[in-house]
Amino acid sequence: LPYVLERTDCCIVEIDGEERNNDKEKVLQFYLHGEFAVPNEGGDSISSKEILDGILSRTLTSVLQTLSEELTSHKCFAHIAAVVLQRRLRSMLQPPRNNHFDNRGNSTSTDQSYLDAVAFLADGSLLPRKSGRSILPMASPPAIPFYSPEGSEKLTRVVTVEVGSFWRKFLNDDGSVAMQRRERQQQQQQQQQQKDEEINHSKNNANDDDDNNSNNTADNNKTTVTMRGMIIPKGVTLIVGGGYHGKSTMLQALSYGVYDKLPGDGRERCVTHADAVSIRAEDGRYVNRCNVSAFISNLPGMRKKNKNDTHQTTTGGGGPPDTTRFSTKDASGSTSQAANVIEALESNASALLVDEDVSA
Repeated sequence: LPYVLERTDCCIVEIDGEERNNDKEKVLQFYLHGEFAVPNEGGDSISSKEILDGILSRTLTSVLQTLSEELTSHKCFAHIAAVVLQRRLRSMLQPPRNNHFDNRGNSTSTDQSYLDAVAFLADGSLLPRKSGRSILPMASPPAIPFYSPEGSEKLTRVVTVEVGSFWRKFLNDDGSVAMQRRERQQQQQQQQQQKDEEINHSKNNANDDDDNNSNNTADNNKTTVTMRGMIIPKGVTLIVGGGYHGKSTMLQALSYGVYDKLPGDGRERCVTHADAVSIRAEDGRYVNRCNVSAFISNLPGMRKKNKNDTHQTTTGGGGPPDTTRFSTKDASGSTSQAANVIEALESNASALLVDEDVSA
């Protein structure tokens, strides 16, 4: 999956290390969960503990060596830089829930400016997937990158995100992941060899090195990235258009915007508030004592087959189902979507994302 999810088999914990110069160092402890088959002693001269120690020694040596190379690689740092950017950008959408709000729902805090939006989609993002069942991005072309449409000045924003000087080195000015310097230099050299004659190679390479050194020095002093894009404001927003215009594709990008994406996904600069929930009809789902009376008040009367039948919650005496405490083992499209909405609101969802194509 191209999403950054919490893992239980591997974790890194920050602890206090030794005290040096009246200051405790921070140490990162790495925990890796693994399973090994313990050999049966069975009268062997070598104990199972000695055999297991040998297996662990050989395995951990190769694992730690690989981890050391991977964790200090440009790819790993670029991965973390992309996640840092997404989390910083997501924190700029709305103020925390515990902030004070005025009578319009706006934050009264002046420490940070917020977009007061549900989501942000950066220009140049690649939203389409290879197919309806694929999570991989569609190649461009034929896929068309997203850009804030003309005439939507009220929704267009230019956002500056603080990521820190270290992570900024692995990002371009617009927040996209920078190509590895070695790969970029090799690509530039190949293009240079195709365009220039051999006599001018040394001069051109020298000029390129000077330019790269000056650009790298300037990049090292930068701590922010600036990107242009479109916000989805708080309130009721309709995404309309003709067939194959990307309505469901955009809504899918919004629904997955609650997760941090890997570099190369195409949607790593598209974020949605973490409490947003995608709503759809789920025929056949189980519902247990959910108050759907705001949507459904009159259901056809259903009498119980026997006193042990709890298929529907009724008002008593085998009357019509009570929609304030609605229960069923096989919900229809409308009742399942109504239950999904109520459950999302009870979970304190900040936004509901609904696609008409999969709604009742």
